Parts: sequence; structure tokens; C-alpha cells
Amino acid sequence: MKRNEITNCVYRTARWSDDHLPGRSVNLNLGWLILVICFGVAACDNNGLSDNVDQCPDASAGATVDIASCESTIALTDPAGYCADSPAGVTCSKNNNFDSVWEYSGDHAQVIRGDIIAMPFTTRDSSQDGGQISVTSPEPGFTDNRQFWMWISKTPGGQVLDGAECSKFMARARGGMYWTQNSKWISGDRICYLGPSETLLYLNFTACMSDGFACIGPIASQYSFNVRRSYKIY
Repeated sequence: MKRNEITNCVYRTARWSDDHLPGRSVNLNLGWLILVICFGVAACDNNGLSDNVDQCPDASAGATVDIASCESTIALTDPAGYCADSPAGVTCSKNNNFDSVWEYSGDHAQVIRGDIIAMPFTTRDSSQDGGQISVTSPEPGFTDNRQFWMWISKTPGGQVLDGAECSKFMARARGGMYWTQNSKWISGDRICYLGPSETLLYLNFTACMSDGFACIGPIASQYSFNVRRSYKIY
């Protein structure tokens, strides 16, 4: 995220005196107006945080920042390498990715059509990045023993990463999965540990009859849902 080079949260406030206005009954103080916008409502550095809780409100113009370290290097993803060797039955596109996983996002609309959807993403070198992957759906819950399944793997639609929390089965797409790169959770039973290094991974989705570990029956011919991400330091 690049800091706004125009605003940069350090303003030269403009104060209008009565001499600049047609009457002496109005005194417009633009400085206070700017302070209200900057510190009370919006984030002046475009990092998604209000500046009254921003840990990096004074980072230099043009700096790449995050809320953890104030200045850090964002991983340079290589979409050209995304979805390589996707097997049959797995729908994967470099344009339908989950980057940047350490940033907040809105809903990404997805539709399962008898397949597995694999969304590639790349983590960055970090020992504390983490967050939640959340899914919602307008579809009713399954009544035919099928379940919605989301999991993280190293290949498109591949084997689940080690860790119980790297795979989730649900009666419908309503819930979430927590993830982290903090090694204290490497054996945790509540958070999916992704490792501390920059890594290409895949977030996978399908809806099928399962044994709680994998699909053992037909995949739904059509199932719509949304996925979004949030960020948290662990």
C-alpha cells in the first residue's frame, strides 16, 4: 500500500481570517475541517485504518507500509506461475486469485459448477501475518448429505496442508477459517499455520458428499457463495 503522496497526513492547514470573507460573521477554519476528515473518519495513508488507531500515521510519502511494521516489503507475486498443472475437475485462474491475503477485501463472488474452485495466493515473509477467510452464501443448507468444503493446499485442489484447521466442512457456506504465519501456532488446533516464508498456496472450495476428510460423492452442479478476507496480527 502506497502512502498518499498528496495528503500524507501532514497538512499545512489553511486558516481563513475575516478579511478574506465578505462578512465578519463567518470564520471558516479549514485546518479543523481537515483534522476531522483525517483523524476522525478516514485513513489518510490508504492502508485501511482510521488514523486514530493507525500505528503508522506518519510514514514517509511513497513508503510501503503495513500495520505491523510501519515499513515492510510486500511480496511480489508472479501470476504467471499461478494455476500451473491444474488437474481435470479443478477450475483455477490467475485472474481469480486471493491476493493480497494480508489485506482486507470485499466479497469475491464464486460459483461451483460440478468442480473444485482453486484460488491462488502468495504469502509474504512474515512471522506475524494472519487473518480470517470468511464465506457466505444465499443458498439454503444442504439436505442430501452434501457439505461445503474449503481447504488450503500447495497445489490447485491438492492435499490439505498439515493442521486440522486448514480444512473446513460446513452444512452451508457460512463460516470461516483462521490462518497465521506465527510459529507459536504451528501445532495449534484453532488456526491454520502457513509457515513464515513467502509461499504460493491455493484456497480451494467445493460442495460434495464427504467423509469429513475428502469428497466421496458427486459435486454440486451449481452452488453460489462469496469469500472475503480480513487481517490480524498474531
